[in-house]
Amino acid sequence: MIRDARAVPDGDSIDADLCIVGGGAAGITLALELMNADMSIVLLEAGGTELDPDEQKMYAGPVVSDVLPDTYLQTSRLRQFGGTTNHWGGHSVVINEHVFGSRSGVPQGDWPFGADELRPYYADASRILSKKRIRPAWRPAIEAGLVPMERYPGGSDEDRRLGRAYHDTLKRASVQILLHGSVTRLHLDPGGTRVTSVQVQTLSGNRFTCSSRTFVLATGAIENARLLLMPTPSNNRGLGNESGQLGRNFGDHLFLHDRIIETSLFWGGERERFLTFDPALLEEQAVSEIGIMRLSPRKATLRGDGGAVTTVAGLMAPGHEARGGHVVYYIEPLLDADNRVLLSDEPDAFGQPRSELHFRVSSDLKAHIAKAANLLARLAGTHGLGRVSLSDDMQFRYGNHHMSTTRMSRSPRRGVVDENCRVHGMENLFVAGSSVFPSSGCGNPTYPLVALTVRLARHLRDGISRRAFN
Repeated sequence: MIRDARAVPDGDSIDADLCIVGGGAAGITLALELMNADMSIVLLEAGGTELDPDEQKMYAGPVVSDVLPDTYLQTSRLRQFGGTTNHWGGHSVVINEHVFGSRSGVPQGDWPFGADELRPYYADASRILSKKRIRPAWRPAIEAGLVPMERYPGGSDEDRRLGRAYHDTLKRASVQILLHGSVTRLHLDPGGTRVTSVQVQTLSGNRFTCSSRTFVLATGAIENARLLLMPTPSNNRGLGNESGQLGRNFGDHLFLHDRIIETSLFWGGERERFLTFDPALLEEQAVSEIGIMRLSPRKATLRGDGGAVTTVAGLMAPGHEARGGHVVYYIEPLLDADNRVLLSDEPDAFGQPRSELHFRVSSDLKAHIAKAANLLARLAGTHGLGRVSLSDDMQFRYGNHHMSTTRMSRSPRRGVVDENCRVHGMENLFVAGSSVFPSSGCGNPTYPLVALTVRLARHLRDGISRRAFN
């Protein structure tokens, strides 16, 4: 059932066994996985089925960055049913096994469980996202040192827009979906360990509450952090913030597009093969995971003097013209506590503090990229397959992939949520989505975040039925 929150009487109260805040990829996945369970469910979505300019403006906020635009908070996410799947390109890869463990290149980026814990849920993610698995051919004699990313293609634009794809299914389901209703406050019990209700407001002026036995925040890495950072009478630092990590380590994948390989033979003739380095090489060099994708061949003049890798056999000479592949580097963000979401002094239309984002590209990350270019050049040169450029002028693009502001950890001293996505110190409050990723690897986050949300749905179904979160 889909309703308009603007039609809910002012001061009303809605009750449910489970309240899901947010109707993007994570929120819709929870609703789909639990709609036939023996529980009452309310899903609160701040936008409508179509994008409303006034509602979208609610996402605006200050941005302090050397690479992201001032409008990033408003343009990189969509306040609309289906969330940012409404502009998702559909690129789907799994998180590689080594990313879950301890890595010298990403200190404290280890997950509280291994890749085997998440792998069973990728089949469910394929079903939800209409994906089919690629099993790429492997040629170790030529490509030693590089491994293919496990990719899941398929699905039309309509399949990728989850709000549209599942609108009719959820409209017929027993899940109560309220559109145009923004959650502005979490109300806690006197002990401060349970959420008793959330306050919901609409731009038309009415406000009401939703009471529930269990709550899940599924509003994205920026909004999840903002809601948890809101001070409460019993906790001025924010919920789950014993570690001081709440809102910190914000990550987005950065891309570099000006790397050229002289010959397409290195890619086996495939136009868009997605590779990364062998984990042993990454560990040896203490480098975060960096993916490499070849785009359409083109004639190009290389920029910069390439001085950073002049000793590498596979380096292409400065100013050299060659007809080869245009290569994109997919760069895993490093964990950087100074890259963070804060509460701004600027209020939104509801009088609540807007998000403020700080994000800069560190010298450490630039050093990782230079090492990766060295590795790729060395591999290309060793096999006699081409040469690689490295421009001194790193012109970054960004993926709008918001991650890691409510990181998962076994201990409340290291993160914000536990291995089951429950907020540390809270009995009935959970977080869904890529904000809980302890680290991300180089692949786009939608596919693994849906798999992780399916895992959370199974945990909630079992726990709510046993009244484990009461």
